[in-house]
Amino acid sequence: MKYETRIAVSYLKKIQEKFFNSYNPQQRSTAVAHSLKDFNKVLQDHMLQYSDKTKVDKLSELKKELTELEEVSLRNMDKVIERGEKIEVLVKKSEVMTDQSLDMRNIATKVKNRMWWKNKKVLIGIIALVLIIILVIVLVVASG
Repeated sequence: MKYETRIAVSYLKKIQEKFFNSYNPQQRSTAVAHSLKDFNKVLQDHMLQYSDKTKVDKLSELKKELTELEEVSLRNMDKVIERGEKIEVLVKKSEVMTDQSLDMRNIATKVKNRMWWKNKKVLIGIIALVLIIILVIVLVVASG
């Protein structure tokens, strides 16, 4: 993550301001390295505060919120696309089922017609048999 220069400069200005407010000119001019140990706490507090730039920089905070909003939007769009794909699958399945039902209807109609003809053939056969039996009976009675 790149730490922006303006945030670093802001940090340094804040530290400078705290330093000048905490020590008078004589203390500042006579101080040697590591002699102002009580200022360490101020440095640590500000380093901790400035370590997360969204806490001190409104622009960074807005960028972070915008990024989070973007991620949520992308997840929502992915879900919508996924639902759309599921709907497409259902539409394809319903089309296949429609085609299969039409095929089944055609087959059922053919079977019905075959059975009708088979029944008619059996009926014709029975009628022919009855006529033959009647004819035989008539011939036997007439000749006898």
